[in-house]
Amino acid sequence: MTLLVNASALLSVYAQQDLCPPYDEIDPLVDCLAVNSYGELSEIIQNAVSGDEIILCPFFLRKVSSIPPIRVKTGVRILCARTSSDEFCTITGFGSHLIIDTAEDTLLQGFSFRESNDHAVLVAGEEKNSELATHTFCQLSFLENVRTKNTRGGAMMLEKSAGIINIFECFFQENFSSTYGAAIYSRADQLNVMFSMFVKNRSTGYGPALYTAAGGNLMIKSTSFLGNKGREGHDIVFNPGKSWAMTQVNTL
Repeated sequence: MTLLVNASALLSVYAQQDLCPPYDEIDPLVDCLAVNSYGELSEIIQNAVSGDEIILCPFFLRKVSSIPPIRVKTGVRILCARTSSDEFCTITGFGSHLIIDTAEDTLLQGFSFRESNDHAVLVAGEEKNSELATHTFCQLSFLENVRTKNTRGGAMMLEKSAGIINIFECFFQENFSSTYGAAIYSRADQLNVMFSMFVKNRSTGYGPALYTAAGGNLMIKSTSFLGNKGREGHDIVFNPGKSWAMTQVNTL
């Protein structure tokens, strides 16, 4: 379906698209950092300072629940130097994989988060002035993350005061929540979802693909929702705040 959109909502979103270059614009010949364990990756990211750009070689790392999640506390750009569209920096395993809590802008590109049993990615919004930040997620995949506790959010949890969240060219498949928002549960002030796909996500409550809580603003562009299952068959459930816009949204 195609709906009329709020033009002012789209203008700010288009300005953000330059933050997400295609994967093949990240030069695979640059000196990327090779990491061999989740602990080593955590040390690299948590020791970064504001303004750093971290370029990682593709990897497949396993996290166990006894290891605390990686925390992003500064404004950094973290990119995976991929040589093909199906190559990622992959994290799999129990517990949250990544927690972002900073008042500075961040960017994460080319990661795959799999088989978490908590929020795979949490934008916490607890840091002072965190509502001023913009967090951009580019070309990520979220596969088979399961949130079985009686709380919301499967693959991604976006808390209040998380700032502006941009989801660009991301893929969410077969994530599960025992309540709401198996792929994304958002309390953020502004959530922008562009050129992404939500496939076979499931929740026992509303919003198996996407749930935006009351007061949050939502913009969706050129995004598909396929085979998601939740209460009363809803793919998307949201409570509009000050503004909302949808265009080129496909549901099957």
